[in-house]
Amino acid sequence: MEGPRCWSCHYNFKWKESVVYFLGHKTCSNCGKKQYITTDSSKKVGIFGAPLPLIPFVFNGFGVNWLFTSLIAFLAIIIYMALIPYKLEFTKDKQPLF
Repeated sequence: MEGPRCWSCHYNFKWKESVVYFLGHKTCSNCGKKQYITTDSSKKVGIFGAPLPLIPFVFNGFGVNWLFTSLIAFLAIIIYMALIPYKLEFTKDKQPLF
């Protein structure tokens, strides 16, 4: 998997660099230009994260132990956080969400 690229200098952000962004933008560590998250990648990240709060309810509906449910929910959140940077794309202009 390849991380997001800078729209200006095409610098490939490392995982650690792309995890940390503030209010939907970050600055490229290579050229210093401001990077905004595209609408498309924001939607992708949201779609993958939407089912996470439902995990406890689904497992509870099947009568699974709360400790096992907590462990599965925690692991799902960790996996989600680890994969977010690979779904990000940046652009030079701030885009509306819809």
